[in-house]
Amino acid sequence: MKYYVAVIGIILIVVILLLNTYTPTEDNIFHPALIDDIKAISFGSPIVSEFVKNNPKYNVSVEPIEDDTAEDIIGIGPWEGSEKVYYKLIFRENDYGSSIVVIVDWTDRKVSYTKENRPERICIPGSVKCQNDRLQNCSEDGKSWIDIENCAYGCIDGHCIIDSNST
Repeated sequence: MKYYVAVIGIILIVVILLLNTYTPTEDNIFHPALIDDIKAISFGSPIVSEFVKNNPKYNVSVEPIEDDTAEDIIGIGPWEGSEKVYYKLIFRENDYGSSIVVIVDWTDRKVSYTKENRPERICIPGSVKCQNDRLQNCSEDGKSWIDIENCAYGCIDGHCIIDSNST
């Protein structure tokens, strides 16, 4: 029985030490485990989880921000004597440049703000696609599809079919 009490005591001490290790301080503000916890909190947001699901080529940056800056973005406060810890995450989709800005309130372990940014680009410049029997090319600015050829025998996978027997 004493053995079990000692083991439980040691486990509790280790857990307390680990929790203290991953509390943001000047020394560990970018600790990988802390950053992973912050990302996990952000994935709890339906907007973020949908963005990540639809954009598998995303990347994310994480940075701490001052509480008054975060509270200005969120639209609350600033509260006198507020000692909250906030992180700003930016999820970026690599092909079209869509992004989501997320503010995580580390103190309360919740997402406090999300804003989705969708650029006007609808395609990757230079890419091609078929639209019915037309071959199209994405414009240089990525804002429109331009017809480049009418395909007499149809269009498949960004190429005109050469003749009616080659389907």
